[in-house]
Amino acid sequence: MRGNQIHLFAKIAAIADVYDALTSVRPYKKAYKPHISYTIMTSHSKGQFDTNLLQKFFDHVALYPNGTILKTNRGIAIVKESFLGKVLTPIIYIFADGNNVLFKTPILVDMSQDNSCTIESVYDDYEILSLVQAIHFDPASLLSDT
Repeated sequence: MRGNQIHLFAKIAAIADVYDALTSVRPYKKAYKPHISYTIMTSHSKGQFDTNLLQKFFDHVALYPNGTILKTNRGIAIVKESFLGKVLTPIIYIFADGNNVLFKTPILVDMSQDNSCTIESVYDDYEILSLVQAIHFDPASLLSDT
């Protein structure tokens, strides 16, 4: 079956099933993070999914969930907030430069409004632990409301 021969619900289920498989731990692999799953499904699966449905799906998935530590072209940041429909451009606090030197005052950037700030990579758990130990600062403290 192809195109319109495939029921809408089957197309939706295919997207959800593959995303779940990619982001879940399996006996033979670790779970991929949401942004990696996004790349796999949008770049390496041409013709596998309805592209409009795939875009709508990812408009509602936090690719960079709150608290994610990012390396940006302007320094190291933590995701403060992510919005539906703008999942590639979260609001972030840039708290250190690329050499792990803390800023006196973190810089709040809405990436949907400031396209000069780009995400270069996402820190994994071990990199976050090393970073926190190196700079003696827990970036998660920037997310508290107090």
